[in-house]
Amino acid sequence: MPTDRSAQPFSRPLASRRLSTAGRARSALALCLAAGLASLTPPAPARADSFVETVNSFYKNVEQKKRSDLVIIPVLAKMDAVPTKLNDPLTAALITPNSKQWKTALEWISAQPQLDALAALRKVTDDDNWKTAWVFAQPYGANAIDPEIAMTGLYTELGENPTLAMAEFKHLDAVRKLELLAHYEATRLLAEGKGDEALSLMVHWAYFARQIADRQFFTEKVAGTQMLVLALQRMRDLAWQDFRSEKRTMTPEGIRNTLYSKIDAVRSVLNVSRYELPTGDYQAASQIVQRTFTPNARAKPQEFSRSFARIAAGNRPYRLFPENAKWGAVVQMHADTNETTKRVKGVFGDWSRRFDVGPFDLLLKIPTDWSRIDKVQFASLDLILGNLGEILALRNQLRIEAAGTRAALATYGFFLARGDFPRDVNASVPQMIRTMDRDPFSRKSDKLGFFVPIRDFQAALDNLQVAETLRDKRVIDPNAPHTIRVFPSMMGNTYPNFEIPLRADTFVLYSAGPDGNTNGMFLATQMIEDNKGDYLLWPPVISLLRKNLQDTGKAP
Repeated sequence: MPTDRSAQPFSRPLASRRLSTAGRARSALALCLAAGLASLTPPAPARADSFVETVNSFYKNVEQKKRSDLVIIPVLAKMDAVPTKLNDPLTAALITPNSKQWKTALEWISAQPQLDALAALRKVTDDDNWKTAWVFAQPYGANAIDPEIAMTGLYTELGENPTLAMAEFKHLDAVRKLELLAHYEATRLLAEGKGDEALSLMVHWAYFARQIADRQFFTEKVAGTQMLVLALQRMRDLAWQDFRSEKRTMTPEGIRNTLYSKIDAVRSVLNVSRYELPTGDYQAASQIVQRTFTPNARAKPQEFSRSFARIAAGNRPYRLFPENAKWGAVVQMHADTNETTKRVKGVFGDWSRRFDVGPFDLLLKIPTDWSRIDKVQFASLDLILGNLGEILALRNQLRIEAAGTRAALATYGFFLARGDFPRDVNASVPQMIRTMDRDPFSRKSDKLGFFVPIRDFQAALDNLQVAETLRDKRVIDPNAPHTIRVFPSMMGNTYPNFEIPLRADTFVLYSAGPDGNTNGMFLATQMIEDNKGDYLLWPPVISLLRKNLQDTGKAP
């Protein structure tokens, strides 16, 4: 069993395993902020890299035998290049064995380097208990890793003078390659009649995506969360394809084991309540302020313009000259050291408070500290901390995807065991799942919306619509399909909306969506805040999108 890492403050990938209450989490946050602010005062020379030490301390006590990076990185470094037309996560999720690209995909995933990667993936995700699970614990900076790992180039580069704000996450492209492999392999397994194995593999991939989502920087967290959201969507997609196939190969036992042992709401690695705001960006802001500002005075013009130009230019060296000119002008108008230090604390602390509350908390109605700062006077904060708010929407989507995937799989397992759809979304408890999640987007904490078209026609309408129907004495055909207009947007890609008519041969599972209002699931607007739309969970939007692309001749 790994050593206790509870002494480390403010880390969701590690501290989430110990900080069981919001109060303790907030206390840890306060300690971290206080430590960061203290380090902004003139430090002793020996503390020059204290910020890097702080972010790396989160992984200091992880046992070697539970470090997934030590197992997975050497294997990822040996993987073959992905065929050009297949190098896209959404293509990997949507492709079928009928695609003209499938032969190429099959050859790639069947090669030994990719088989080794799949074996490594299963190994570093074989523990489903969040207290003892594997951790991607690679420290930040070339100086903090073994020379053998540095030789692969798959690490976080901080430069010769380790600077957190200039972090280059060179391992993420390789992790994305592993994501593609997992999706293609899941498709292969399902096509070969191994439905339970396909679902199991996608759970393994979700576990690893969660390890990346639990890292310390915004860039890593966004990448990991996007991968995790797609993995959850894919679990439902695999189940839908199995449901629609002539010979179903998923079993009630396989689904029950997945739910009870792998993705249940409390004890598993996928518990979203242990998902937290990354702290590395706060440390990055604190470090760069210390380096480029004079204590109790103002910024050092040359150091300020040179450093922020490099941060803004990133891996685009042709941008260095114009960015240097820009920041040379900004430094003349930038706030002084004390006010900048104060704002670093305020902006990050405000994001942290918002991260701890539900989607309809009144705190979210108040303008953020970041939105209220002058973007010229505090241009440095805008550059380093301004994007953190984007994680709020991703976190909310992760909540509904996790809850919806558990509910959809439990209901499908019920169908496989009984041969019919349940009358209520909670009917699969406890046969298939311990407990059923409430709708994370419901203002009243209602259960997820559920009905079988035609069979439950009146149940699919809200009370107001039923009352209007009775009052106006309109005739409704009880055998008419329930039509949903789908507005698909996935992985940053937006597709034309389309309609899907549904009959009594499937069930419909949905959430109120980000506006908190349940509207009977007629419009699948997903993460668009629309008071007439809901968030469709089953049939999975990714499955409906695949079918629509096939029907319109645009499938990958």
